[in-house]
Amino acid sequence: MYEHVYNGYDEYNSYDGYDRYDGYDQEKRSKRAGSVRYDRSRISAIIVGILLIAIGVAILFFGQNSKTPEVEASTIKQKYYTSIEIKDGDSLWTLAEEYGKRYADPREFITEVRSINQLKGDHITAGANLMIPVYR
Repeated sequence: MYEHVYNGYDEYNSYDGYDRYDGYDQEKRSKRAGSVRYDRSRISAIIVGILLIAIGVAILFFGQNSKTPEVEASTIKQKYYTSIEIKDGDSLWTLAEEYGKRYADPREFITEVRSINQLKGDHITAGANLMIPVYR
């Protein structure tokens, strides 16, 4: 009858596009696929590292720009109360100018003096004693 001719594959296995070096080609493909997976994980690790560095730099940069006001030990003063005798011609406003320099607005000093001394108005009498806040 007729003879069987070998043409790179046998009749029992379907032809998948590879010749007799099929095992060798599959080995090369699996090595390439492994290196691709390795490259992807390496790239991911590099991206994560760059992001972490960028976040760290941002924290350092913005952390230094948003400094909280630092108070030196020499500028810390304690609030005390002292009694003064009101002289002729004194008013709460003149006392605020003399003793209330620590306050941003003399009205704050006047409000506190009125509260401490339980004054209902701005009238003070010469010869009377008045408690005032002082800082040392």
